[in-house]
Parts: sequence; C-alpha cells; structure tokens
Amino acid sequence: MLIIFMGAAFSEIKASQDLTFSPYIDSLVGFLLFDEGNSSYFHTESIGINFKTDHGHVKIDGSYLKGKSDNNELLGDLNFVSVNFEISRKFYTIRSCFSSFSIPDELKILGGKPRFSLKNGNGNSVNLGTDLDFYIFENDFRLSANLILGNASFEEGDLYYFYGKPDDFSFLGGKIKFSLPLGFDILTFGGNLHCNIDTNSEEKVGNSTLSLNAIFLTKEFLFDFADKFSIKPFLGFSSLSFSGTTLVTSENQRYFLFPYKFIGGSIDEDFRFLSLGNSFEFKKGGFQFYIDFIYFFCFQNSASGNYSYKYKKNIFFDGSFNSEELDLPNAIGTHIFAGIAEASYKFSVHKNFSPTLKLTKMLAVVILNDETKDFFDTTFSSYSTVSNPSNTHANEDSSETWQNFKRALLSGTSISLRIDF
Repeated sequence: MLIIFMGAAFSEIKASQDLTFSPYIDSLVGFLLFDEGNSSYFHTESIGINFKTDHGHVKIDGSYLKGKSDNNELLGDLNFVSVNFEISRKFYTIRSCFSSFSIPDELKILGGKPRFSLKNGNGNSVNLGTDLDFYIFENDFRLSANLILGNASFEEGDLYYFYGKPDDFSFLGGKIKFSLPLGFDILTFGGNLHCNIDTNSEEKVGNSTLSLNAIFLTKEFLFDFADKFSIKPFLGFSSLSFSGTTLVTSENQRYFLFPYKFIGGSIDEDFRFLSLGNSFEFKKGGFQFYIDFIYFFCFQNSASGNYSYKYKKNIFFDGSFNSEELDLPNAIGTHIFAGIAEASYKFSVHKNFSPTLKLTKMLAVVILNDETKDFFDTTFSSYSTVSNPSNTHANEDSSETWQNFKRALLSGTSISLRIDF
C-alpha cells in the first residue's frame, strides 16, 4: 500500500505590484520493482518557490529521494539530492540542476549467480540548459539545448569473476530540440558513458565505453475538444555501441587460488534501431491525462569479441594456453517497448491553495529473438530464484498468476501529492 504524509504552512506572498512568491511542496512514493516480501520502493520530498514578475520568473527548488530495494534482482539503498534553478524572460530561459547520490552500504545486482556487488558508491552531476525563442519570416521558432555531465566512484566491488569495481566512471551527454512552425520538432541527443575497471587495490585491468545517439522528427496535432487535446507521433533513428577490453593477471589478482597467469579479452557491439512512438495529452478542467510510449526495432547488429588465457604452471595448474573468438548472438529482430502514463487532478480548494494528486505508471518490455534469448539463458543458467512451496499444483498456479499480476501492476507505479500556494 502506498501512503503519503503531507503538510504545509505557506501561502502566496505579494511583495509588490509586480512581484509575487509562490511556494510549493511535493511528496511522491512508489515501487520500482514489486515482489511479495522483497520489493524496491522509493519516496521523494521536494520543496520550491517561484518568483513571478511581469517580465518572467525565477524558480528555485530542491528534492531528496530515498530508495530501498530488497528485491531478488536488486539489493541496496540509494540517497539522491538535487537543486534546480530556472530564470525565464520574454525570449529566453536558462536552467541548471546540480545533483548528487550515494550508496551508503552495498548495491547488489542479481541476487543469485552471477552476482555483482558495489560498495560505498557516490557521484554527482550537472545539467545546464537554455531555451531561446526567435522569429524568422514572421514564424516562431525555439531552440532548446541541454548539456549533462556526471561522474561516480565506488570504494570496492565484487564482479563475480574477480574482485574489482568500475572506476573513473563518467558521463557526457547533450540534447538539442528545434521547434518549427506547424507543430514540427526535431530532437537529437547523444551521450557517452566511460569507465575503467580496477581492482579493489586501484590497479587498472580494463575499460569500457557506451555511446548512444538518436534523432527524432515529431509533429503535434491539436484538437478543439477540451482545454488541451493533442496527439504527437514521432519517427526516429538511434544507434547504440559498446566496446570494452580487460586483462587480469596473477600480479593484479594476488590471491593464492587465482588460476591464471593472465586472462583477458575485448568486445565490440553496435546496434541500429528504428524508433516509433506517440505522445497523447488530454486536459479538461482540473483533470489531466498524459501517455508517452516508444518502440525500438533492431534492424542492424554487428558484434565481435575474443578472449585468451594462460594458466599458471604449478602443482595445481598445467600452464596451458587458449585463445578463441566469442560466439556472440545476432540481435536483429529484438523489440523494445517503453512507456509512461500519468493521470492527475488539481483540486480547486482556494486560489492560494491548490493540491494536485498524480498517479504514474512506467513500463518497459524487451522481446529478444531466439538466438539472443538462448545466449542469455546459457550465460546466466546458474541464476535462479527460490519460490515458496505450495500444497497443490493448482494452488501454485493460482498463486503465481496473482503474484505476476501484482508485480506487473505495481512495478513502476508511483503516486504523488503536490500543493501549490
């Protein structure tokens, strides 16, 4: 059950004829993943103030997020803090966001085998953006741009096959949106995620890079049906690439039973996706409904990789050597669907007191082709979950159906209450 506690003691303050202060507070709770008895949940508390003038506004807000997961696939706690600034004038808007996170103890990914764990992580990010309105041939145009920088670090980790961690973890990305007349938008964004792989004693044993680039063309259709009724389909192309190398040796893995003189390899993956999607928005009075979904189809994939190793030569190991190409699957035909839906209602209590209740549902589904599915089933064959025994097969089927329904319904679901003054 999701419960919200909310309280406030603010009201709109009119400092002068052209300056007003409008505070607001927002509380949100929800599930990331839901399972009976081992769920992942989070809650966010936000507070902000909007300074309004006849020439624009200045907005300042801050938020704190606490996440906790006891799920079989994800274990750990997360703290996240962010501060946002926004200055808006007639022809431009400038935005900035500063945030930081911490993993106070340990984060485990996949509770069975293979298992990866990272301890005492923290990081921060900066998001700088601007909107610029201008006119060409008596038509309205808008250029929006964002630059995002981030980094993270971890004290130590266990990457299943050796004791190590990601290090020098950094992200650089950006987004540009060009709004054209007649409701057309061109949106492009890209990002590059890079990290080294180090031992817990700070010795570098590898590195990896993940790059994403995309471009979308959208067209908004407005209908005179309500306060706002719009449909915004879009078409796009995106690419995703990953590369990595590693070399683990007996010198940087110094525990006695490490079997190899060295073991290392490299991998290169490149994907191309066709993207289709749609945004739908309906607003009537205090009620607002919004849904946004996107579908990716992988139509091109190239993959290559290799590994080699040499055993130690002693009474336990024979000193043999081997080198092979990795048999990586072809991911062409993979389908990815992601969407978010929001329904909210703003109550008309008082002109200086406006609560808004919002329900949000996120969904993501990946459908692999047979070759890729078989590869993952084989690679992660040792991973298993433990289910509770039941008295009869019928009761087991009924219980599993009910659990799957609750998991699908509650995972990615959140509810929030915001109060504007």
